Amino acid sequence: MYKCRVRTAHAMLYNHYPHPISRSNLALILLISNMKWLFLILPFMGSVLALVPREPQAASAACTCDTVFCTQVWPDSCYCANDAKNACYEKCGGSPPTYDTCPPRGIIARTPQEAAPTPAPTPMPPSTCICEPVFCLDSWPESCYCNNAVKKNCYEKCGGEIPKYQTCPPREVVPKPDPVPKPDSTECQCPEINCIQSFPEGCYCANNAKLQCYKKCGGEEPVLSSCD
Repeated sequence: MYKCRVRTAHAMLYNHYPHPISRSNLALILLISNMKWLFLILPFMGSVLALVPREPQAASAACTCDTVFCTQVWPDSCYCANDAKNACYEKCGGSPPTYDTCPPRGIIARTPQEAAPTPAPTPMPPSTCICEPVFCLDSWPESCYCNNAVKKNCYEKCGGEIPKYQTCPPREVVPKPDPVPKPDSTECQCPEINCIQSFPEGCYCANNAKLQCYKKCGGEEPVLSSCD
């Protein structure tokens, strides 16, 4: 069969080339004609091979991705994480990484607006407080008590420094008089005393009767007569 093909090719070449052709030249001519067909087929083979999906390359056990530290500022942190994944995949291969969804590059994140500082309250000038003038009698120890009372009242009203009080003698406690029993007209009755009508015995007798009635029934203090 090979001989038949050679003879056929030899006959075709003989028609184009009437002169006799050696076997070496014939082989060269056949090789050139086959290479023309090969050059025509190669582009189609390249297109077919490009359509065939590539199998993912297995990650090399000896390949180590670089450690990348990303700032925690959006969206820079998103871009940084995706770039690190892409660099690791291109360096070591393996399964395609899953990228984070980031906004388009070039968008500047808004800086959060800081709240306006609250203005400090305007200090109010201290109100002018005036203590009323008090005149104390120039008699001891009442003047001492009066001056201390004036200082205390002014401090309680207007404040300021604690006043210095004068050293005064203790006040004398005036005993309260015993309550006088009120006369009861319905129950208490003064005894009837008949005094002689002679002076001064009758005068003393009348005063004594008044005192006895006052001690017994109370009421208003009696006014005694002068018996001298």
